[in-house]
Amino acid sequence: MAQRKLANPIADLFNIPITEDDIRAVQGKPPLGSTSKDYQVIAFDLMDDNPDNHFKLHTEERKDDFTESIRQHGIMQPIILRGYTGEKRYHILAGHNRKYSGMDAGLTEAPAVIKWDISDEEAYAYVMETNILQRSFKDLLPSEKAEILHYHADNMFSQGKRNDIKNELLNLENCSNSNEVSTLSHDGTKLRTEDKIGLDYGLRSSSVARYLRVYILIDELKKMLDEKTITLTAAVQLSYLSEKDQKEVAKQIDLSDFKLDQKKADLLRSCSDEKKLDEEKIYLILSGEKTDKPKKKPNRTPTVKIDKDRFSRHFSGTQKDIEVQEIVGNVLDAREVFKAHFGRDLTGEEMQALIENTK
Repeated sequence: MAQRKLANPIADLFNIPITEDDIRAVQGKPPLGSTSKDYQVIAFDLMDDNPDNHFKLHTEERKDDFTESIRQHGIMQPIILRGYTGEKRYHILAGHNRKYSGMDAGLTEAPAVIKWDISDEEAYAYVMETNILQRSFKDLLPSEKAEILHYHADNMFSQGKRNDIKNELLNLENCSNSNEVSTLSHDGTKLRTEDKIGLDYGLRSSSVARYLRVYILIDELKKMLDEKTITLTAAVQLSYLSEKDQKEVAKQIDLSDFKLDQKKADLLRSCSDEKKLDEEKIYLILSGEKTDKPKKKPNRTPTVKIDKDRFSRHFSGTQKDIEVQEIVGNVLDAREVFKAHFGRDLTGEEMQALIENTK
């Protein structure tokens, strides 16, 4: 397609055709629609947000600083897009902040790397690995930490495939490849999943386990956790509730502005474990009207009555019940010792001899 000739007094004087690509070249930008082995230029209005990206965009001062940097220096790192065969639109795998800050800076396009015919799992890996590389883990929201840790714990990818994607992203950032954290402990033994992930992110295995529980929360409760409406430990307890009960808890907190403290969270889980949680019970707990956990039946020692007619041939009629009970107890204890030692039960004759010996 022929490019539009731009009005320019110098060009008109010397009869030199100046095109948009000429201007872009002076500005250090690649030609419109150009391609290279590294990237091509794509308009922002062809880039759609990725529905699988759950990471929050920059806001306030951080966004303003990023926008000003783009205004001064342009978008230095290509946006990574997922292309669809036969369509001229793309999903952003990495670069949502670059797109929106670029638009605020007055840009309409950006260099982009397009990935064609990749699987959903590979697309998800680009989203996750980009955020792992570009963000400080400690600065992430709890729900974002949970997603990264779940991704790390998931076995959908081989470590080799993850490394390939990570190295590609590092190269795009002009960074040197980083060494993988070893999955072996100091004595060479294989670490448990929570321990290995904890090493990678500077967390204790118990903290990793908590975030993995948070991952299975419904989105409404994750948002409350991110907004500090509920605590991490309370969120962990809520993760043991069914999805239906989680939705009811979120709805009632939202509608009635209930406060969920640790005691209420513990009580909700306890009632859920006892299969005694319903809409009314959730309201009573969240409102503070119900404060006691379901009472479990105590483990009681069963009462044993001696049938004198049955055991009369073994004992004299003058023996008291308490004496008989003690003898029976001693016999049963001795029987268990015999079984553990010889691997068989007593015969009738052996049992009679044991009783006589115990009396």
